[in-house]
Amino acid sequence: MPEHAHALWQQLSLKAVVDDLPDMVFRARVDGTIIYANQAYLDFHGLPAEEVIGRSFVDLSPPEERDVIQTVLLELQQLTPERPTRRNEHETRTVSGAPSWHEWSDQAIFDGDELLGFVSVGRDVTRQRLQQARAAFHLIHDSLTGLRNRRGLFRHLEGLLEEEWVPDIGVLYLDLNGFKAVNDTLGHRVGDMALVGCADALRAASGPRDLVCRLGGDEFVVVTAGPDGGAQADALVPALRDALASLPHPLGASIGRSVPREGDTPATLLERADASMYAEKRSRSR
Repeated sequence: MPEHAHALWQQLSLKAVVDDLPDMVFRARVDGTIIYANQAYLDFHGLPAEEVIGRSFVDLSPPEERDVIQTVLLELQQLTPERPTRRNEHETRTVSGAPSWHEWSDQAIFDGDELLGFVSVGRDVTRQRLQQARAAFHLIHDSLTGLRNRRGLFRHLEGLLEEEWVPDIGVLYLDLNGFKAVNDTLGHRVGDMALVGCADALRAASGPRDLVCRLGGDEFVVVTAGPDGGAQADALVPALRDALASLPHPLGASIGRSVPREGDTPATLLERADASMYAEKRSRSR
């Protein structure tokens, strides 16, 4: 086989392999103009080759992302023979609007010290990122009600308490009255439905800036926020009681309250609300 024919055959074979890759691959000049794109890249953008080749990859990005992609191009143009590669992860959206994450590996092409362009390979990591997001969500949320769990509550309070000033919030600790009878007489399935109903009722009664959490069992916490968190917490108590009383299986609640003090931690703040709740429970049982 003549040498030029052999080289052409190798080139065509390589193109066929790259075209069949599930990863997106494109080659661009220094200014970002695309001179080659494989089928995965074309499919992702929903465009034929003639509408991609000759255009800048910056222009192919969604309008809301172009500033970010322009910065990517500037970073690529700073690559050197000593540092010819770049890796990053980018979140974007597919042509259908679904979120999508890709890990990009960029390789600069040089002729001596002259930068000629880049080859970029994008691997779809959407499934992994969605799995990580789900795992992170479940780590701080109650699986039954969807409310923040104890870990999520502590993380929220830690964020508030780490400020230099004492945050203006109130913490309400609720222990349901009458839930055990529902659970024991009607079964765990109805009991679980009752807890979900409680969660929805507490959320509906709370303000948009308030955080409702389930610690476990029949214990809930509401963190109020506003100009006077303690006063707002006090004002919210009747609404929470009314919400629980209006459920298909009406319930009551013993409710304790605490507000932050200098040097508080999430644990001490919650302990005082818990102690306040038990004080109310004891006073009701007399």
